[in-house]
Amino acid sequence: MPRLTITMLCLNRQELTQQCVESILANTADCELRILDNGSTDGTPEYLKHLVQTHAHVFAMREERNIGFIRGHNTLATTALGDFICVLNNDVQVGPGWDDALIAPFERDPWIGATGPKDDYGFLAHDLVGTRGDSWKDPEYLSGHCLCVPRWILRRFGLFDDEHLTWATGEDSDFSLRLRQAGYKIRVVPEAPVTHLKRATIDHVGMALLGYDPIENERRNRRVLCQRWRRYADFRDFPMRKILIKRDSANGDVLCTEPVIRAVKQLCPNSGITVQTRCPEMLLGAPMIRRIVTVAPPEKPDQVIDLDLAYERNPKVHMIEAYAQVAGVDLQLFPPTTRRPRWHLNPQGYEAADALPTDRPIAVIATDGSWPIRQWRKARFAEIARWLQRYFRVIEVGLPGAALNVGWNLCGKTTAQQLAAVYSQARLAVMCDSLHVHLAACFKVPTVGIWGGTDPLLRIHGPEHRVVQRTDFPCRGCHHDREAPRCHSVCDRGAFRGMTVPENGCMDISVDAVRRAIEETIELRQPDSL
Repeated sequence: MPRLTITMLCLNRQELTQQCVESILANTADCELRILDNGSTDGTPEYLKHLVQTHAHVFAMREERNIGFIRGHNTLATTALGDFICVLNNDVQVGPGWDDALIAPFERDPWIGATGPKDDYGFLAHDLVGTRGDSWKDPEYLSGHCLCVPRWILRRFGLFDDEHLTWATGEDSDFSLRLRQAGYKIRVVPEAPVTHLKRATIDHVGMALLGYDPIENERRNRRVLCQRWRRYADFRDFPMRKILIKRDSANGDVLCTEPVIRAVKQLCPNSGITVQTRCPEMLLGAPMIRRIVTVAPPEKPDQVIDLDLAYERNPKVHMIEAYAQVAGVDLQLFPPTTRRPRWHLNPQGYEAADALPTDRPIAVIATDGSWPIRQWRKARFAEIARWLQRYFRVIEVGLPGAALNVGWNLCGKTTAQQLAAVYSQARLAVMCDSLHVHLAACFKVPTVGIWGGTDPLLRIHGPEHRVVQRTDFPCRGCHHDREAPRCHSVCDRGAFRGMTVPENGCMDISVDAVRRAIEETIELRQPDSL
């Protein structure tokens, strides 16, 4: 994939297009150039045909009539393959290093949404007409003659508004204001060598070829902008968007909302996020959350994202993906490493971590499974715990009834922060499907998970989790095959699939199978060799 896609429109003025293209080819590395001919009647079509034939990274398409600046660039942007897209006028010429200069700010600051070269304008009068301003001030908008944006920004916000704005005029200020309203910054890059003739097409090709009246269209678009951005024109700021995210319970389910809440904040930095849940300790300290409440706040939010029953209604996708779908978040915009939950240790957590013994590496045993179809026998857990004591300091965690009394019993004796602290120091964890799967994933603890009625592929978060399950059992993972919403599961011995199997037989997994998985997961060493 190319690093940069350049989109360009042309309507006659072949000589300008040729000069622009030549400067791009001479001064741009790792790019593709996509050109739309808006109905030229001079030698432009023949020139573009030759250009495409002689340059593999140049693509051209043609409209018989002018479709305008806004629709034209939107059309080209839908086919862009680059990590960054640069909207470029054909009356522009670029110099050496122009592309690196425009892209560099994105690599330094993830909150930058668009960059452009120095321009005479960049500020908005009260009627939202572009005007000059003080060069030391941050710009209010970036000119569309050279506008560079990351592709993921286009996937999130689109490019120009072709539903309410027509032909050309105001689309660049509207796009800039939309980015800024969401909390993203726009940056002028004075060192980017880009020169612009200005109005080289609209003032020279004639109204018949343009297909519209530029003066009347400008008036129309200005009316749209003034109505849309009236508050900004008066106060020159954007009110914070209030978002309420709801997930009532349970602990593990609430913890798994964290990456989606983080994504919502990244997509809308100018937002104040309130989370409503009965499990607030799972999200305490998360910097993207403004506050956590247990009941609905009195003020009306601008947006409500209700994650209750989100994955229960969609049991055949990963639970975090189900949350993301309800929240309207495309997780493909984010690196895979950011899609796992994060735990935010507070001073109590750090203090608990420092107090843990260091004479041996720590192995965590969590027998909680809550449902019979994901509960391994405690007697078998106890065998594993006794075996692990040869190599580890075994710490038992979970609810009070989960205790094995083989290792150090902390079941029912920790706060959520103290429990997370144990996982933060662990070298191994052994568990069933429960909150502990997600807690271990927060700290990338090498984990052996024992799975039966739930599908590990729809729960786990990374390759450090090794799955142990009965691959020969005909109805394992049955929880996801029943009618939604799936809030709990009771074994019906395979009846819903027309078979008869032992009750909870999917969890009849041998101690030897779990021991082998542990040996394959982590190197075991006797304490005296540590």
